[in-house]
Amino acid sequence: MSDLSERPEPTNTAGWLRRWRESSGLSQAQVAETLGVLQGTISKWETGQCRISIDDLRILVRVYGVSVDEAGRATFAPLYKIEAA
Repeated sequence: MSDLSERPEPTNTAGWLRRWRESSGLSQAQVAETLGVLQGTISKWETGQCRISIDDLRILVRVYGVSVDEAGRATFAPLYKIEAA
């Protein structure tokens, strides 16, 4: 696996979910087991084929050790375009 710091920042929630999981050193199977879902569900979240629920996102940020601020910026910032005054 390449160094995550060399990759550009993800531009969507799916990309951040993958980045956070890889940074935590967990496999999709391990995360799926923690959440009680299928590994395919994790894959679909990370590829954007399926949206993650807010309840599952709350669990994942704790599992991955991501701050609420970081999670909010990563998951909601792409929805809002804020222009500098």
